[in-house]
Amino acid sequence: MTKLPIIIITLVLTLFTAQVAFAAGFSLTYIGTLATNGAKYNHWWYTVANPTLKGTATASTAVTVTIDSVASSVTSDAAGVWTFVPTTLTNGDHQVSLSSGGETIAFTLTIGSTMPSQSSGSGTPTTASTLPVAVLVLVSVLSLGFGYRLLKSS
Repeated sequence: MTKLPIIIITLVLTLFTAQVAFAAGFSLTYIGTLATNGAKYNHWWYTVANPTLKGTATASTAVTVTIDSVASSVTSDAAGVWTFVPTTLTNGDHQVSLSSGGETIAFTLTIGSTMPSQSSGSGTPTTASTLPVAVLVLVSVLSLGFGYRLLKSS
């Protein structure tokens, strides 16, 4: 009977940290057919007007899409996927802001041209860090190990 609280605590810690570590998070995954891979650059280029914006968010939550100061809202589905089809993105630069759950992704979207070539030596924009996920996975593994050790010793 003394092992039951240890098992419960270990399971709760493991499930909680695994859920946080593997949650979809808020991201932009596609601009039209261009896969963004969740990268957060401050400028994107797309050659065709009105590309569909697609991404991930917490399941069944609102995503606010603001393009050139005009806000619209969509809701992610049960799998956390959201899609927005703009109707006013013509050639030129557009300021885009996406927000959900306190997170914001903002960038300039240039329609009607491809990305200009970069000179050698220019830096690549940074993307989100994987450190928080790594820490949560480590905590999960340690929790399991600690729980197993406690069970073996009692």
